[in-house]
Amino acid sequence: MLAMYMALIDDESDKEKFERLYNTYETMMKKLANSILHNTALAEETVQDCFLKLAMTITEVPDVPSKRAKAMITVMVKNKARNNLELEHYDVVVPTEDDDFISDSLADNVATAVGYEKMLQAVKELDFTYRDIIIYKYLFGFSAKKISEMDKIIGLGNALVDVLATLKDDTLLDEMGLPKGSMQLIDDAKLQQINAKFSQMKTHLATGGSAGNTILGLACLGAGTGFIGKVGNDHYGDFFRENLRKNNIEDKVLVSELLPSGVASTFISPDGERTFGTYLGAAASLKAEELSLDMFKGYAYLFIEGYLVQDHEMILHAIELAKEAGLQICLDMASYNIVAGDMDFFSLLINKYVDIVFANEEEAKAFTGKEPEEALEIIAKKCSIAIVKVGANGSYIRKGTEEIKVSAIPVKKVMDTTGAGDYFAAGFLYGLTCGYSLEKCAKIGSILSGNVIQTIGTTISGERWDEIKLNINRILAE
Repeated sequence: MLAMYMALIDDESDKEKFERLYNTYETMMKKLANSILHNTALAEETVQDCFLKLAMTITEVPDVPSKRAKAMITVMVKNKARNNLELEHYDVVVPTEDDDFISDSLADNVATAVGYEKMLQAVKELDFTYRDIIIYKYLFGFSAKKISEMDKIIGLGNALVDVLATLKDDTLLDEMGLPKGSMQLIDDAKLQQINAKFSQMKTHLATGGSAGNTILGLACLGAGTGFIGKVGNDHYGDFFRENLRKNNIEDKVLVSELLPSGVASTFISPDGERTFGTYLGAAASLKAEELSLDMFKGYAYLFIEGYLVQDHEMILHAIELAKEAGLQICLDMASYNIVAGDMDFFSLLINKYVDIVFANEEEAKAFTGKEPEEALEIIAKKCSIAIVKVGANGSYIRKGTEEIKVSAIPVKKVMDTTGAGDYFAAGFLYGLTCGYSLEKCAKIGSILSGNVIQTIGTTISGERWDEIKLNINRILAE
């Protein structure tokens, strides 16, 4: 195998560097295989160091596309390993200790930290001779399941595009009649009024919507995801759907020819608090009869945002179809004023249908009239898992008689709290699909929420995602 690769490299210095790193890699692979088999821990630094060095070398070798190599997953293994694995996709390979060594237990303990479809597409674009030189830094310890077997999650929500503006003070909120920290539905006239103000300010565009944010966070962690919503046949609609495509989120979005896409005008106060003036447009025109059972097949969880409660018939039909397809139902309560305005329907959903409830302390209080810990106890009696988020103080989680509190990660400066709760849900659900404990699920959620509030909007850079994944690996190694 080494000789085959060496024959592809002309430059002698590259050959020497490659051989050295290849030998380092093979030694590390054997250690890893033994570690997995005997349930012992391999130092995270060892794995990271080998992969970093190897990745740098491989991407410098002539003819190996560096961008693809950095974006892809891993391994250099003997071709024979593929034939011994009973996996759906032949491109998924695992390290071997020797020519004859391979086992299902090893396969089950090796997985990737990016979406499988991303990897598959990137691999297919490579020349065949390079398919065993696929490097990714975070292969090990990130998931205990093969990607092909991980539970998939589909979101149902308002397909919105966020237009974000940072305020010098809160005067404009008063001028627009928008209570700080709330989400207010606005009409076309109010939207035009806001647009007139925004035209004089620096704004930032990002895909939004509560469920959309959660699904995006999950997709960036490598989970199998999909999204159901509705957009207009316009620039914002194209922007929203293109973002789904880029992140390998299954697009189940419908397109309205009559209404423009929904827009969330987002005002970011100096303290990072965000206030939304939301024009729903096409997003609110999704109807029960447009949903089908096939939309939900192949998924394990349906994540619904509470902002959809304006259409009771549509939500109930979605839940009925999801239950028929065997999905568990997750509900994010959305906003305290939304909960207070439709208490009876929220009570019906949580008492009768919902398995997992996410709420912040204001939403929990609006629903129960109680402070976080008491509210958690009340909500947990109505569902399987209840989560109450308390901002910088962390989160409370309860399942049956098990209750835990997890701290938020320390953050030096909060830039924008947009999507904090959505990304917490993404991290928590990712952990749940991987079979981690409630505490680890919540810690992963805290890592995601703590990072998204340090950026404007909900688009996290690739470099920050790398850091997030490293921090998750540290949590999993505890």
